[in-house]
Amino acid sequence: MRDSLQLLPHLPPETRFVLDIGSGGGFPALPLAIALKEKPVWLSLVESNKRKCSFLRTVARELGLAVKVLDLRAESLNTAELGTPDVITSRATAPLQTLLTWMCPLTGPATRILVHKGREHGEEWSESAAQWDADVLVLPSLTDPEGVVLDIRHLKHKSA
Repeated sequence: MRDSLQLLPHLPPETRFVLDIGSGGGFPALPLAIALKEKPVWLSLVESNKRKCSFLRTVARELGLAVKVLDLRAESLNTAELGTPDVITSRATAPLQTLLTWMCPLTGPATRILVHKGREHGEEWSESAAQWDADVLVLPSLTDPEGVVLDIRHLKHKSA
């Protein structure tokens, strides 16, 4: 839970829509939804596993959380249906290069991406930097001495 909640101070004050890709068991999305319950923030949780989606919907309903569970693959998302998220999160979902490919079409000029990564984060960013331009802050994890949270802004594909 603390691992998920370490993202809270990095959410911009004007955040209204958070998109979590690869929600799995609900981290970091459900702890964030609980912490933001009294604020006007909506979370969409993207998960392609039907059993996990059922679990996420049950937890959200039981706790009265402002979340929508989307039973979709991340690569099929588009902002025409969703809107542009203020923040996109992900934890233990895919290699960074894959995440950036899924996330970039969903971003707007002010979208922040907050991604939990492990000790290979430097290698993953080095590989990704060949194709992507972005402003990246590497924030130390509060719960994993080898982990980080990547705070990514202004993501653009280099061919764009």
